[in-house]
Amino acid sequence: MRYCKHTQWLGLAVDDKEVLLQNTDRLQTLLEDLPEPDEQSPSLIVFIGNKSKGMAIKELAKTFTPPPRYGSDCQYQQIDRHAWTGNAKLHGRRAQGEIHLHIHAPSTFSKRPVLLAEGDFPSYDKTRSLTTESCHETSSRLMNVDNVSESTDRIYFRLLLPFTDVFCFFADDIGGLKSVVHRLALWLDLGQPSTLPSATRPKVLIVLERDEGDDESDSTAFRWMLSEETTIDVSEQFSDIQILSITTRNKALSNKARHRELFENLLNFSDQVREARIMSQTLFSAHHFAAFFHYALNHAAKTAVEPFNFIAASRVANPVATDLCDHLVEFLHDIESPQKTLHFAVPTIASSFLLDAYPPDMHCKLSGHIRAIG
Repeated sequence: MRYCKHTQWLGLAVDDKEVLLQNTDRLQTLLEDLPEPDEQSPSLIVFIGNKSKGMAIKELAKTFTPPPRYGSDCQYQQIDRHAWTGNAKLHGRRAQGEIHLHIHAPSTFSKRPVLLAEGDFPSYDKTRSLTTESCHETSSRLMNVDNVSESTDRIYFRLLLPFTDVFCFFADDIGGLKSVVHRLALWLDLGQPSTLPSATRPKVLIVLERDEGDDESDSTAFRWMLSEETTIDVSEQFSDIQILSITTRNKALSNKARHRELFENLLNFSDQVREARIMSQTLFSAHHFAAFFHYALNHAAKTAVEPFNFIAASRVANPVATDLCDHLVEFLHDIESPQKTLHFAVPTIASSFLLDAYPPDMHCKLSGHIRAIG
């Protein structure tokens, strides 16, 4: 496994007034480094903010992901852990339009590895390209947008939302609750991001730094503010919105203690979304998660209207035959009676469709149903 201390994942760049969506192989590298990527199903939590967000990430991700340690070549044992921590200094504010990705180290051996993505909203149309390094790959896609701000909304909402369990906004970092309301209203106006069932929509947790407050009342007020900003029902894209107060920074309380309740809430929200994904058979293994995200990257760069279709993406390497209709007509032409149509032709066609739709290693292969029909 490659040794790489860089955590850049997604970014925006402007080249001759054209906006480029850039990505590194950070996600694929982290997921391939898991001990059982075919059995483990990752959760993605997205943090949005700068200074307060940085302090939370520093605690939850333990500054940065440790060096690769799985696979046959475990050279990480020779790496100085203290030197690694020093080289991987975490800054609260990222470059404009830049999103970094970490993994919660204690979860890497669990059935639910927790991925932590973190970024900010650009305040102006100025970005920098992701740094090209020999230790990881970087690619670019031209986006059909007018400005960087629009591109950022498309990345968070149309690209990341279908894969995200929880969006965590640090309100004090981005201008307060009104700014969060404004941003969510913009997202809701962007339309449906994917074809996944509505039950799998992510949750939103808004973090406020204060010593006193009524989170439940504030959540109700926030929903009312959002309804004043947009006529679209928030439940169409988000399964829940809650506000959480964390203690303001002080010397008497450690960073870990300040964020303990935050992490508990994030995992609780993630559990609820994962349960919905399990019920709808859309909880993807690490390998399928990475593959679908690759296709979603291309889709997000090309269109801002059509939702990402997971079923269509799964057929990219195995397209439906263009002459399928002709084959079905020819097959049914040789069926001599309605009884044979009902008891032979229909089950045969249905079985062939199901076998074709769920080839070996396909996500959620319905082997029991295939045996019953075949």
